[in-house]
Amino acid sequence: MLSLLHIIDNPQQDIPLASVLRSPIVGLTEDELAQIRLEKADGLFYDALLTAAEADRLQEREKETPDDEKTLSSRLRSFLCKLETWRKEARQGSLSALIWNLLEETGYLDWVGGLPGGSQRQNNLRSLYDRARQYEASTSNRGLFRFLTFISRLRERGSDLGSSSGETEPDQAVRIMTIHKSKGLEFPVVFIAGTAKMFNQQDLNAPFLMHKELGFGPKYVEEHHRVSYPTLPNLAIRRRSQLELLAEEMRVLYVALTRPREKLIMTGTVKDLASRAVGWARAKEHTETVLPDYMLAAGRSYLDWIGPALIRHSSAASLREAAGDEVGDFHRLEHMPGADWLFKIVAAEALSGSGVSLAHEKEGANEERQKKTEALRNAKPLDRRWISADSLEEMIGDDRSEAETANGAVTAEVSFGDESDTVLDQPVGLTTGIITDIGAVLSWTYPYERAGRTAAHTSVTEMKRWLEMQEIGSEDWLNLSAFRSVESPEDRNDSHAGGHSLHLRRPKFMGNQRLTPTERGTVYHTLMLHLPLDGGMNAEVIEETKARLLNQRILRDVHVKVLDTDKILRFFTSEPGVKMLKAAHVQRELPFTYAMRAADYWSHSLPSTLPVQETAPQGGQDDKVLMNGIIDCLFETPEGLVLLDYKTDRISEHRTLPYLTEQYRFQLELYAHVIEAITSQKVAEKWLYFLEAGESVRL
Repeated sequence: MLSLLHIIDNPQQDIPLASVLRSPIVGLTEDELAQIRLEKADGLFYDALLTAAEADRLQEREKETPDDEKTLSSRLRSFLCKLETWRKEARQGSLSALIWNLLEETGYLDWVGGLPGGSQRQNNLRSLYDRARQYEASTSNRGLFRFLTFISRLRERGSDLGSSSGETEPDQAVRIMTIHKSKGLEFPVVFIAGTAKMFNQQDLNAPFLMHKELGFGPKYVEEHHRVSYPTLPNLAIRRRSQLELLAEEMRVLYVALTRPREKLIMTGTVKDLASRAVGWARAKEHTETVLPDYMLAAGRSYLDWIGPALIRHSSAASLREAAGDEVGDFHRLEHMPGADWLFKIVAAEALSGSGVSLAHEKEGANEERQKKTEALRNAKPLDRRWISADSLEEMIGDDRSEAETANGAVTAEVSFGDESDTVLDQPVGLTTGIITDIGAVLSWTYPYERAGRTAAHTSVTEMKRWLEMQEIGSEDWLNLSAFRSVESPEDRNDSHAGGHSLHLRRPKFMGNQRLTPTERGTVYHTLMLHLPLDGGMNAEVIEETKARLLNQRILRDVHVKVLDTDKILRFFTSEPGVKMLKAAHVQRELPFTYAMRAADYWSHSLPSTLPVQETAPQGGQDDKVLMNGIIDCLFETPEGLVLLDYKTDRISEHRTLPYLTEQYRFQLELYAHVIEAITSQKVAEKWLYFLEAGESVRL
């Protein structure tokens, strides 16, 4: 409704105009608003509205259009006609009469009544009408423009322009609300709780700050030491924003303090009242009622302002006693309002007897446990009561051997979990070392325990790594570690991440060191992904691609240095490389997600030397294991799909080509299985290409 008043005063305001057009008063959609803007891309939205209103006037004159099928331009002309009428009324009649006429003519008052909280919404609109009447009666500055200016100033100052209390509020009720929600309301008694809660200043710690007047204030980052420092603009904006935040909190506190009509009760908690009171006592030398600016600026909570202000009051003797003798005499402000202030200090222990009650409960529990233990030692019947299996096992504890040799019986009622029908209510002997029937329950194991250790989400790499750990014994791992200890630095750095070595993420301070095997593989895969395949492949194409990736900052200088153009060219002269260039459709770095049955998962990931039924989890065979991975290259030939995976492993005396081929066979076979399941097409060929050795292997 305020937006409608704004455009009646001046229709050349884009946001209020768009708000009214989108509202039920006109009822345009977002697409229709966009269509209006397309009529005139530049300038005011009002000009575009005028152009759209005259867009198809000629076509409408030639044919009559029913009212329920009016075009956009006819609806806009109808609105503009009403707007002009309302503007004439605003110039000639009273403001309150205009507002009430708008509510009736548009039907907006009735429409909001059908929304959630409709009564409150209607009361708010009536409150706007009442405020317009009061404004006209109390001032000589008539006119819509001056009234809207008055409303804007009320909003800026945070004065009473909140929701109307309405006529449906219960008289005898306790309402809990935020301070912002209480604007415009009054209550007989008001509680302001949590005055010691710290202000939220998280926005002041952002990496960069912005201010509508001071501009942009970033932090300076020193790349060499990887530390950041606040710049002078950052410090200035932070200080300015902090003062503005405190000013806003003061306005909020003012709103809270002015809500009660009869009584105000404020509560706050502090860890050390004496030290806080000494800090508040720094205001003792100020004779003015208002606190000094430096003390206001140092406030971090409402209590930091309330404490220094009230400690000087004549009734605040308890606060001054808490401050001690260090502060000396106070300059008490006798003329401060509220002569009947009452200060009450309550210790935390007095608010809750939790410490005492917990001690009593613990003492009672220990006494009860001793009684039960003595009964078990002497093989005497226990009281008939419900006990859990865990508590019975705990009672038996280390005294089981002594209970075994005792003669007699134990009578107990036991409830396990929710199965309240499973009750043992008969004497059972302890001569077997443990209560027979209860022991069976206590020794029960979950039949799907192994299935619980199966990951619900995994990757092909993790499956391959787990398989290698199962197939390689501890002695082989020790030999492999000993072999790596005598390898040359080149061999150790160039070993593939998919092997048995452990590669952690490189620390940031090692950014200038040589690349790890994982990083080298990633760099080669990145280049293979971006190489164009629509023409012939030569050294110039590869170098241009490397330069383009470097220019786009996809790769860095240290990455480009490890890329060997000759090795890439050698790949495209191999059999899989030639087929890849001739393929009509090639997909590179193809991610997939595949839901595999748990039984199939175990059949793929278990070592072939172990039968599936002996190692796979019992039950849950129809459960799903979500698996994901990335296929290096997949392309189609007349014979079928071709799966290609290129590796950057170094071929050495111990890591021969047949050895590496067998290492990666599982990965490619699993890829082929997934591809065939997803695409329903046969994978005709599976290829491995080792870039370092320039060797291709067909599986």
